[in-house]
Amino acid sequence: MGSWDWVGPVLQGVGTVLDWQGNEQAQDDAEDYADAQAAELARVAAANAELSYRDAETAMRLGQKKNFEANAKAGLMYNNLQKLSATQRTRYAKSGVNIKEGSPVEVMEETVAAGAKDIMNIKYGGKSAQSEANSLARRYVTLAENGMRDAAAQASLIQDAADDAITAMEWDKWSDFADNMYTWYQTA
Repeated sequence: MGSWDWVGPVLQGVGTVLDWQGNEQAQDDAEDYADAQAAELARVAAANAELSYRDAETAMRLGQKKNFEANAKAGLMYNNLQKLSATQRTRYAKSGVNIKEGSPVEVMEETVAAGAKDIMNIKYGGKSAQSEANSLARRYVTLAENGMRDAAAQASLIQDAADDAITAMEWDKWSDFADNMYTWYQTA
């Protein structure tokens, strides 16, 4: 071996060490990037979930409000129906009509029946509106929960891909090291 024959193997060893350090940095970078992506997904999912939960609360309150308004309207209508019935009775009585039988009774019964039907329809509309709002609220909650699950699954996939890349880099590092050692052995 000549006086300068040692330079090639030493340079090859230095190259192997530098490759090793570069590979370690690439692995750290891949892991940091995956962590950052997973954290961003979690942050966005949490923000979207919060919005969905707020939308659910708003829908529930809106449904309660519509049902309350319908009940209030039905109560007013009931009071007006009571006043109308009393007014009819009074008018028939003042005009000398027998309000215990015949047409006046039928008119009053029809008025009460029509009013009662209207009141039931209003109450039904209020309950239906509240039921629809509750359904919408459940949909918002489901969207929030599904969004969080999807984000967690995507974050897991990102982490798995980074782990796979790191494993591949590790294999490349050891493979390059073995190649360099074999080459050094052959030249030595």
